[in-house]
Parts: sequence; C-alpha cells; structure tokens
Amino acid sequence: MKGNYTVRLLALVVLGSVLAAHFNGQVNIMEPTWLWLTIFAGLNALQSTFTGFCPVEKFLPKTSS
Repeated sequence: MKGNYTVRLLALVVLGSVLAAHFNGQVNIMEPTWLWLTIFAGLNALQSTFTGFCPVEKFLPKTSS
C-alpha cells in the first residue's frame, strides 16, 4: 500500500474534516470522545501510505482473491 495516493487523500479528508469541525466550534477535540477513533484511523491510514505498514493487517485474516 506504500504510495497509495487515494488512501492518502482519503486520510487527509478525514483529518481535515475533524480539524474543520474543531475550529468551527462544533466539537472540542481536547475532550475524550469517539472522535479520537476517527483521528486514529486517519493518522494510521496516512502513515501507512508512507511506510507501507498497516497494523490492522496483522489482525485481519488473509483473503485470497
């Protein structure tokens, strides 16, 4: 998955929407909420496009295609 620009763009859109909601005053990301799960997923997807390593792949079963 290293260098997958579609996933990279998706991760940036997810993180950008969280930041936009925070700076518009709709949510406060400094409080512990379920929004942190969204932030974690976005950051994980973003780092996987640079490193090629996704920790979720270790837990999901391999599927043959």
